[in-house]
Amino acid sequence: MVTFCGGALFENQWIITAGQCVDDAVLFVITLGSATLKDDDPNRITVATSEYFLHPDYNPDTLENDLGLIKLRMPVTFTDYIRPIAPLAMHELPAKPNLRVIGWGESSIEDPAYSNELQVVEVVSLTNDECRITYGNQIKDKMVCAVGQYNEGPCFGDVGSPLLDAYSKYVAVHEIPVKNNTNSRIIGGFPAHINQFPCIAAISVEAPGMTWFCGGCLYGNQWLITAAQCVDGATQFTIRLGSANLSGTDPNRVTLSTSTYFMHPEYSPETLEHDIALIKLHMPITYTDYVKPIDFLAMGDLGSGTDVCALGWGQTSDGIIT
Repeated sequence: MVTFCGGALFENQWIITAGQCVDDAVLFVITLGSATLKDDDPNRITVATSEYFLHPDYNPDTLENDLGLIKLRMPVTFTDYIRPIAPLAMHELPAKPNLRVIGWGESSIEDPAYSNELQVVEVVSLTNDECRITYGNQIKDKMVCAVGQYNEGPCFGDVGSPLLDAYSKYVAVHEIPVKNNTNSRIIGGFPAHINQFPCIAAISVEAPGMTWFCGGCLYGNQWLITAAQCVDGATQFTIRLGSANLSGTDPNRVTLSTSTYFMHPEYSPETLEHDIALIKLHMPITYTDYVKPIDFLAMGDLGSGTDVCALGWGQTSDGIIT
C-alpha cells in the first residue's frame, strides 16, 4: 500500500506530519524545495528515510494525538527554497481569520487526482463547540477546527500539511420537509438584470429534518441582512452571491456557507414583530461588479407614497413554485 501526505520541515533533520501518515510505514520518499510534484525543478531535492516516531497516545480510531515525526538520515542544507517551519504554536488556536491550509491534495470532486501544483486556501478557525454541531463527538478537546467559504478546505492528500496563520505556524494534527410561506412570492414582476442588484443573496437554510429558502442582502463585506424567520432554528446556510440565477453556470457567482447568525432579541414568531436577523460569513468577501453591499440602511419611517421595489426568487404566481 502506498499513501501520500504533506508535512513541514522542522529544524534541519525532522519532518512534522500526521500520525496516520507514518503508522506502520516502512519507507518515506520526501521532496523539498519545490511547489510542484512532477515538473522539472532545479531547486527540488528528494530524500528517503524509514525512521519515524509516532505519538505514544495516537488513536487511529478517533485520530486523537494524530502527530508523527520523520527523521531524515542526514541534516539538509537550507536554501532560499528549503527552510524550516517557524516556531510551533505553544498555545490553543484562537478563533480568528487569515489562516491558510496548503497541500497537494484533491482540489475538486470531479477530479480525484492530486494536484501537481501546491494549493493554498484561506480558512477561519472555529471553536470545538461550533465544530461539534456538524461533526458531533468525534471532535475531541485537543483537536482544532477550521473551515473555508462553502466547500473550500483540506481534502484527501492534504493530511499532515501545516495550518498556517499570519504570525506563527500551527500544525494540523487531524483530518480534518420544506417550510413554505404562502406570502413568499412576487407576482407580476419581471426578471432582474444580471448585476442590477449586486447586494442580493440567495440563502438555502438547513435545520434538523427540514430545509427552506430565503433572500437576503449583503451588508458590509461579512454580513447578510435577512428575516429572523429565515434563521430561527437554522444550523447551516448555503449562500449564493453575484448571480441573478439560481441554476446554471455563472462565472460571477460566489457560493459560500456559514452557521453563525444573530436574531433580533425581541423577534416574535407568532406576530413576526422584529423579524430581522444577521448572518455572519466566515471571512470577508471581495467586492466585484456583481457582488457589492447595500448602499445604506433606512434610518427613518417609510413615507407614504414612496416608490419601493421588491426582489427575490420566490413564487411568481399562485400555485406555481419556481
